[in-house]
Amino acid sequence: MLTHEQKKQLEEKLLAERAHVETQIRSVSTEPDFGEQTGAAQDIDAESDEVEENVNQEAEESLFRQELTRIDHALSKIHEEGYGICELCKEEISFDVLEVDPESQLCKACKQKEL
Repeated sequence: MLTHEQKKQLEEKLLAERAHVETQIRSVSTEPDFGEQTGAAQDIDAESDEVEENVNQEAEESLFRQELTRIDHALSKIHEEGYGICELCKEEISFDVLEVDPESQLCKACKQKEL
C-alpha cells in the first residue's frame, strides 16, 4: 500500500503535470485566421494550409484534454482512497509504475495484457 508520503509526492507530480497540460492547451487553442479572400490561387493555398493547421491544433488540443481528464481522475482517486488500485484486476499498482505514470489506472501486468 502507498504511504502517505508517496501519495503526497505523486499528488504534487500530478498537479505539476496538470499545470503543464493546461499551458499546452492554451498554447494550441487559437482561433483560426483565414484571412481575406481575394480569389487568387496563392490565397487558396494559404487558406488550405491554415485549415490543415487548425485541424492539427484541434487534434493536439483533444489529446491534451484527454490527458487532463486522466490526471483529474487520478487526483480525485487520491482524495477518495481508490488511488493506486488497478481498475482491471483490483491489485495494487506499484509505486515504481505510479512514479513514472502517476495517472496510471492499470498495474504493470494489466498494462502488458493490454498491449
